[in-house]
Amino acid sequence: VMDNKGNIIIEPTYEEIILIPDENTDLFVCTYNVNYNDETYDTKVLNAENEEILTEYDNLEVMQNTDGLNVWYEKDILKYEKDGKYGLVDFEGKEVLPAEYDDIHVLDGIEKSLIIEKNGNKGLISSSTGEVIISTTYKEISALSEDYKDGYIVKNSSDKCGIIAIDKKAILEEKYDEIKNVSGNGYYVVVSEKDTKVVDKEGKEILEEGFDSVEAIDDSGIVIINKDKYGVIS
Repeated sequence: VMDNKGNIIIEPTYEEIILIPDENTDLFVCTYNVNYNDETYDTKVLNAENEEILTEYDNLEVMQNTDGLNVWYEKDILKYEKDGKYGLVDFEGKEVLPAEYDDIHVLDGIEKSLIIEKNGNKGLISSSTGEVIISTTYKEISALSEDYKDGYIVKNSSDKCGIIAIDKKAILEEKYDEIKNVSGNGYYVVVSEKDTKVVDKEGKEILEEGFDSVEAIDDSGIVIINKDKYGVIS
């Protein structure tokens, strides 16, 4: 690692790439003792003086995410392991989430959203605050759209789906067989008993016939496909 003036901060002694989760913070995560056969390795965190820091935490990892085109790291947060469980710590060494989860991983392509797993169930936390948004009671959790602010689709143990907002409030009750990744202006596309419908936040059916699929919902209306032709319904 070198700075933007060409000064070497960490000599090239590591076989694995050194990860820098925040280019504005002098914190570097190094991987060593890699065993490719059993997929084990050790990590340590260094500062700008090449001193090891956060030594009270084991197996610190950078939370890396990608949308398929771009790669980024969750800033000011690292994953750590303790007694076979996982938690989160910030760059200052403060525990953000206790090590009581079976796994913690990113929600692919979605910023500030981490999936937590416990006893076979999933929940979700905000990586920016460490706050648990969705408790570990769900079978599956996915993003409603590419923006975490639009909320999350959850599937319960009965395979019924609903939507939970970033403020923890339920947008749609968990009663649908499927919820499509199409929404806008407070309207959502759901599937119930094989019928695709458009509903509002109260679950009231707005549109339930006259189309084969819904492609988008915006200010101009509901974009539909019917018999391989596109149209817009107000």
